[in-house]
Amino acid sequence: MIYAIPKKPFPAAPRQMHATNRAYRFIAREETAALPFLPLISIRRHKWGVLTYTEFCKLEDLTISQVLRINPDGFSIYDGENYTIIYNDRVQPGRILFTLTHEIGHIECNHFIEFEQTILGRNGLSKDQYAVLDAEADCFARNVTAPLPIAKLVQHYGPKAAMSLFGITKTAWSLRLFWLKRDADNLMPMLLNAVSFKLRDYIDEMDSFEGAMPDWEE
Repeated sequence: MIYAIPKKPFPAAPRQMHATNRAYRFIAREETAALPFLPLISIRRHKWGVLTYTEFCKLEDLTISQVLRINPDGFSIYDGENYTIIYNDRVQPGRILFTLTHEIGHIECNHFIEFEQTILGRNGLSKDQYAVLDAEADCFARNVTAPLPIAKLVQHYGPKAAMSLFGITKTAWSLRLFWLKRDADNLMPMLLNAVSFKLRDYIDEMDSFEGAMPDWEE
């Protein structure tokens, strides 16, 4: 979730192609390609701030109920120089992973550059405008947490295998499958090749394995 006042007109619909390609540029330049994706490591590497709801409540003298009214999962703040991601630490790990990656998506999709934020407010955005930005961040998050080259292979092993490999919830995996073809159509071949090369160890092992899902932790 992001709170912003528009500096320029909003697009009429989510820029799915923009968000998809931003996601794969992000993967390509990350230092590692481990699965599940580790958003906290990435956040700290970029030197962005990060707080749990528990920490944020203490810092701002708020109750958890007050913060949950802002958003049940998470939100981001930009002060003109630094980003801070604030997230609900009282939910299951798979939901936290997607929320953190979603908030990274707001940063990587340039939402804070294109829009002036208002801290703990939503004054400048209509419901439809807000939905556009959130849909772009969701697109970014599903592609970073479950990259296309691996998602296309792991879908044949069933949802439990996918949830285990990617560390995501069943709902997130269902959405990954729903958007699989469209995201593939939107992705630049150059970026697909770059990310496939980066994830080659996973791809090679899955291509050569017959039967149950390979276990890379053994």
